[in-house]
Amino acid sequence: MEPMPKKKNFPKTLPAAVAYCLKTLNVGTLKEIALLEAMGAWHPDDASAPILEALVAYLRKHKDWKLRRRLLRAAKPDSAP
Repeated sequence: MEPMPKKKNFPKTLPAAVAYCLKTLNVGTLKEIALLEAMGAWHPDDASAPILEALVAYLRKHKDWKLRRRLLRAAKPDSAP
């Protein structure tokens, strides 16, 4: 996947954002997105809400989250500490 565009180059319209996603996301990810409705996610927020809820729970439970973040950012892309 390509890196995120620089802030000044973010897509400015919805069609441009869709085109960016089609260009940069791999086929597997696009297939998963297309199947969200089949998994009971009727709105994109339904798909992101569990991720955000888990993140909030993790941050509240682990006071050392800044260290974990540094370790994850320093790890090789194919490994996680």
